Amino acid sequence: MNPKLTKQRVSVSRSHVNPATRHQDSVMRIIAFNSIDRQDRSLTGIPDITATRCMCFGIAILLSCVALMLPALTILIRPSPDQDPVALIVATLLAAMLLVPAFMFTRAGLLAGAWITITPQSVEYGAGNGIVEKQGTKIEWARIASDQMTRYDVRLILKGPVREPRIAFGYKMHDGTQSERSLPMTLRERGMQCIWFVNADALRIALLHNMAARSNLLFDPDIFVEAGIDPETWHLMPKPRKVEWAIAIASMATVLIFGSFISATTSVVLVVGGVFAILGLGLLATYIFRKRAYPGFHHVICFRES
Repeated sequence: MNPKLTKQRVSVSRSHVNPATRHQDSVMRIIAFNSIDRQDRSLTGIPDITATRCMCFGIAILLSCVALMLPALTILIRPSPDQDPVALIVATLLAAMLLVPAFMFTRAGLLAGAWITITPQSVEYGAGNGIVEKQGTKIEWARIASDQMTRYDVRLILKGPVREPRIAFGYKMHDGTQSERSLPMTLRERGMQCIWFVNADALRIALLHNMAARSNLLFDPDIFVEAGIDPETWHLMPKPRKVEWAIAIASMATVLIFGSFISATTSVVLVVGGVFAILGLGLLATYIFRKRAYPGFHHVICFRES
């Protein structure tokens, strides 16, 4: 089934703007949605606790070994620390600084665990095993609302120091007000407590499927690209992160190779221009890749009941 592409003008004289005519001169990809095919069952996430603990304990052991080696190497290099204790003091301080994150990773490994449950009514997720004390975040699908002030009702945002992708949307509170809420694309808030869910792909499909059931919401196409899900077939498709990381690494390697040919007589303009040209080519390659790999993901996506 081919998606319909419509181009309509917005009406600004009405207090409530229909989602189909919200954006002036915008192209919309309308996808028929059959609610009969919707999964009317709960889906529970399966956290990979073993892999999470291996990662946490492995990093903790590595940091601890480095911390213990620093004073030992300092003593071997300087056999008489009494004459010059500064090096040993610095090494000891560095070792103490490394032991702090080692303790944090050890604690995270011991407390590893995350849970998520998706039903036709809501999604609930949080940290811990979710058995003894189930306290987390709950999002009810019926409360997801359109936002007339933004381009998309459901959009992709990058949040936090590591720029982790999240699904943001308007949400009606119990008191009638509307605020912005967001869900992590990784399905958990902290990576140290659960690096991934074994059935993460099925969970993302169920998550977006339930959101799509809210008719007339406008979706950011980058959500489906980031999740690796085709919104028409609801099948998995290649994710762009691996290729984009490869392009980024290749760009940085090219910059380093270019830097090896720079000498004291090289013009500053040439150096700056060369670096910007390499980075610009990397961005252009990323844009061309996305354009060709995801040809139907450049328009606003809207689901309509078939």
